Amino acid sequence: SEDRGVTCLRLKSWNPVAQTTPGARIWVALSERLVRTYARRFGTPDIIHAQAALWAGAVAVRTARALSRPSVVTEHSTSVLRGALRPSERRNAIAIYREADAVLAVSEALSRVVNSLAGIDRCQVVPNFIDFRFFTLPPVPRRQEPYTLLWVCNLVRVHKRVDRVIRAFARVSAIRPGTRLVIVGEGPDEAALRVLAHQ
Repeated sequence: SEDRGVTCLRLKSWNPVAQTTPGARIWVALSERLVRTYARRFGTPDIIHAQAALWAGAVAVRTARALSRPSVVTEHSTSVLRGALRPSERRNAIAIYREADAVLAVSEALSRVVNSLAGIDRCQVVPNFIDFRFFTLPPVPRRQEPYTLLWVCNLVRVHKRVDRVIRAFARVSAIRPGTRLVIVGEGPDEAALRVLAHQ
C-alpha cells in the first residue's frame, strides 16, 4: 500500500505465542522475510531503521548485515528506561545496542540507561519532534476559554501514571475552574481510576 508517498509492505500471519520470547523470534523471522521481499521488489534500502531494540532492532541488525547496509536503532521503550526487562530481553537488547551501527534514544534519561546497560557511550539523543505546520498561534491577546486536555492511553497506573495526571489536574482545576481532563482508553485500572477521578 501507499502511505503518503511511502510504499509499505505488510505481512499477515498467525503467531499463537506472540507475547513470549519464542513468539518474538517468530515475529523477527517473519519480519526479516518481509524486508527481503521489499529489497527484491523495490531495491535495497540505504539504511535499515528500527524503533526499538526489542524486537524490531533484531530485524534491523540482522537484515542490514545480510544486505550490507547500516542499521540504526532508536529506543523509545519505557521498559528499558524503568529497568523492567526480563533477563532474556535484557541480553537481547544489549546485543542489539552493541551490534547496531548507530543507536539513538528519544531522551537524555533513556540515552544514559541505554549506554549504561550496553556498556557503550555512543547512544545519541534525537527527541520526538512536533511538526509546527499543524498548529497556528492563537490571537493576541488570547481569549480566556476553558482548557481541555485529551489524553489517550492504556489505563495502567504503574506504566502510564494516569493516577498522577488525575491528581495534578485536580490542582489545576482548583486554580482554573472550567478546565477539563478527558482520558480515553481501557485497561486493568479503569475502575480504580474512575473512582479517583470522581473524588
